[in-house]
This record gives sequence, C-alpha cells and structure tokens, in this order.
Amino acid sequence: MIASHELCIPLTTVPGYIELLDQYHEKLEVESRAEFIEKARCVNVRITRAGNEAIRHTAKTV
Repeated sequence: MIASHELCIPLTTVPGYIELLDQYHEKLEVESRAEFIEKARCVNVRITRAGNEAIRHTAKTV
C-alpha cells in the first residue's frame, strides 16, 4: 500500500505543474518556469523510484 501512496501523490502534482506552465508560460518569469520544470522532474524521479520499488517488492513475493 505504501507504493500506492508514493505513486498517487506525485501523479497528481505533475499535471498541476504542466497545467500551470501551459496556461501561464508567457506570464511566468523564466525563473518560475524553470522552478516548475525542476519540480516536475523531481516528482518524476520519485515516481520512477516508487514504481521500481513496487516491481522489486512484487518480484520478491511472487
């Protein structure tokens, strides 16, 4: 169940960053755009790690 939580929270934040960039990219300062992109990248790393951990855990229990 931990993997589920670890995946669901980041999966809901990435669309938020994408939506902000899509709607306000022309109004956002370069630094703000870069910050949103970096946050999305960090969340992607967390999602990848959680997914890999879930796969490893599943492989051990099967």
